[in-house]
Amino acid sequence: MGINPFKVMESLQSTTNKVKDFSLSDDGVIGDLLEELKLELSDDELITRKKAWEKAWEKETENLSLQQKENYNYWIGDQVNKKNIDASDDTTVDNRIFMAVETLLPIATRENPEPTIDTDESESSQLVAENYKKHLVHLADTERLKLVIKSVTRHWLLYRFGIAQVGWDEEKDDVTIDVILPTDIILDPDSTVKNGVTYTGEYIGRKKKATASELKDRFPKQQELIDSIVNKKTGTKLQYIEWWTKEFVFWTLGNNVLGKMKNPHWDYGSTETSVNEFGEEFTYETNGVNHFNTPQIPFIVLSIFNTGIRPYDDTSLIEQTKCIQDIVNKRYRQIDKNIDSVNGVNVFNSDFSVSQATQANYVLRKGGALVLPTKDLSSFQQITGQGLPADVYENLSDSRNEIDNVFGTHSTTRGERGSSETARGRILLKGSDESRIGGGITEYLEQFADLVFNWWVQLMFVYYTDQHHVSVLGEELAEKHENADIKQLAKSRKLRISVREGSLVPKDELTQRNEAMDLWSAGAISIIDLYKALKHPNPKDAAQRWVLQQQQQYDLLIDEDRPQADIGQNMDLEEEPTNDQMIEQDLNQQLNELTP
Repeated sequence: MGINPFKVMESLQSTTNKVKDFSLSDDGVIGDLLEELKLELSDDELITRKKAWEKAWEKETENLSLQQKENYNYWIGDQVNKKNIDASDDTTVDNRIFMAVETLLPIATRENPEPTIDTDESESSQLVAENYKKHLVHLADTERLKLVIKSVTRHWLLYRFGIAQVGWDEEKDDVTIDVILPTDIILDPDSTVKNGVTYTGEYIGRKKKATASELKDRFPKQQELIDSIVNKKTGTKLQYIEWWTKEFVFWTLGNNVLGKMKNPHWDYGSTETSVNEFGEEFTYETNGVNHFNTPQIPFIVLSIFNTGIRPYDDTSLIEQTKCIQDIVNKRYRQIDKNIDSVNGVNVFNSDFSVSQATQANYVLRKGGALVLPTKDLSSFQQITGQGLPADVYENLSDSRNEIDNVFGTHSTTRGERGSSETARGRILLKGSDESRIGGGITEYLEQFADLVFNWWVQLMFVYYTDQHHVSVLGEELAEKHENADIKQLAKSRKLRISVREGSLVPKDELTQRNEAMDLWSAGAISIIDLYKALKHPNPKDAAQRWVLQQQQQYDLLIDEDRPQADIGQNMDLEEEPTNDQMIEQDLNQQLNELTP
């Protein structure tokens, strides 16, 4: 679903952020904007900036574009058109890079990001924070944030950076997030990415495609321009660019500006009218309600191997392993050819009297033949080659392992098993890989999710109506502050939003089990929580049997056929309960207390 930075303004209560005479679009509504939102930059000034930005990025990415294409080809297995491989060679590849990438991704993005919200200690503030947290969890589920992070991470591996755009979806009437292909992005080459996700550039451009008909609907004031470009063939596909800075956004088609406006994701405040005690009207300015301190560009960039020289990685895991992948492919083909020679080759001399048709049929059935113009050997014989030395196989194995070392995705992590591995050894090896991925990559993904959550709250402040905020804050708090501005109430809480540290880091099951046993030994968790941590299929039933054993009720423990759940439910109310029934009632009460 497209992000519409214009139409969404209609949902705001502030008169500042209103749009009139708007039309539907993926990218915006072009209409007569109120004075506060008009952009005081001429089209010529915007085009001048646009040309300079495109030229700077084109120069910066001459080498990057080649690396991105090559990385992608290696990932999909197109690894044969390289300078060290002859075009006539076998095209078989052993794609270890794909295996490593697709093993790393589920580990790095296994857990859902868990938002945390800090505020002051007042009861109402704590209630606001708790409700906002629940709403962010709900949005993370509906927007598939876990899969968004996985897609951005895959792009980071292939293209040296990943990027997503946050915004507002007018059809869903809520916030949204889109993953963008990095090759469709224009960054500021003089910028960098701090802490893996904080983009410092002045601008970001996003290339988009649409038919001429769609563009005319989105930008109705530019219909004549669009018709002149496509000669009124409205089915023609066009590429245009959406440009964002902290202060404004505009759209260009070639050297023409389609539309422009101030940053719509910021509440600029409004001009209100009131009447004084003498019945005289007067106007006054109100401050906008925002979560951020200043307007921001609505893009989140992921770059991890970044030394601050440029706005993307200096290298990538794929680039560090491509030369090793070439060795793997070379050894793999050598072994494959050798095996064919070990199977043997059929040799005929020139006097072999079988007809050509018969020879051709034999060649097809037997897999090849060699005709020699000599009479020094018998008419026909089969020659068998020798096997390769062990060094070749060891080199292939070492090269595969080196790729695993770079990515942190060894065979044990992929689920493969060596002949000499023990169960505990496998867990330790897998835990080592997961710890490395969690410490080297997942920590940055937590910061990515952190920024997503903060952006969503900013968009809530800007676009949510009072009805939206009531649904987030809860009826109880809304009624308590019936005469207060709900948005101002949320803003006054000074919410500090982050992602719980370690919530995205892969969890080592053996460590979790050991921690649960230590907590149980210290009396810090209940028996039912212990069984849950141990992944028991029915923790409540196991806890019930443990309580029976502790109370030495062996007759109930052994009598598994007895319908215990029905005990006491069909008793005659006039009769005294039996001793067993009283014990069962007491047991059920204890279990209810144990169950969270």
